[in-house]
Parts: sequence; structure tokens; C-alpha cells
Amino acid sequence: MELLHNSYFKGSLAIDALLGPGRDLLSDGLKAFFKGSPNMNSFVGFGSIATFMISAISLLNPDLGWDATFFDETICILSLITLFLLNIPTLLLNSITH
Repeated sequence: MELLHNSYFKGSLAIDALLGPGRDLLSDGLKAFFKGSPNMNSFVGFGSIATFMISAISLLNPDLGWDATFFDETICILSLITLFLLNIPTLLLNSITH
């Protein structure tokens, strides 16, 4: 259980979340933003990238005295949005049939 409190382990999980299930969300959000038409994926993507970058900076520069606990937020944001997006068809079907 000590591993779950290790900032480097949390960072590796956050990288996996960004490059794995979050990759499509991030690329869609960045494309929409640069086209001048940001969408919800842009908002989620920038939030995820910001929390990851702040955490990475604080982890790699311990002299700053920041607490590198934001990796958890990166993972949570992307996990919750991904779960929601995966359940949209079921939610729509249930709302139509009931």
C-alpha cells in the first residue's frame, strides 16, 4: 500500500491516463481549441494537462516546497469523463425507453 503514496508511481499512472484513455479526448480538445471553437474536451484537456504539469514541476523541483499531490486529480478527471462518455449510449437508451 505504500506504493500508492509514492509520487513517482502516481505520476506514471497519470501519464498512462493521459496517453491511454485520455489521448482521444485531449487531441479532440486541442484540435477544437486551435480551430477557435473550444468544446468540453478542451476544458477537460487543459485541466488535466495543467494538473499534470504542476505536479511534474513540483516533483522534479523539490526545492520549490510544493506538495506533488495533483497527479490524483489528473487521473480522476480523465477517469470520470471517460466513464461518462462510455455510458452515454446506455443513458440515452434508458431515457428513451422509460
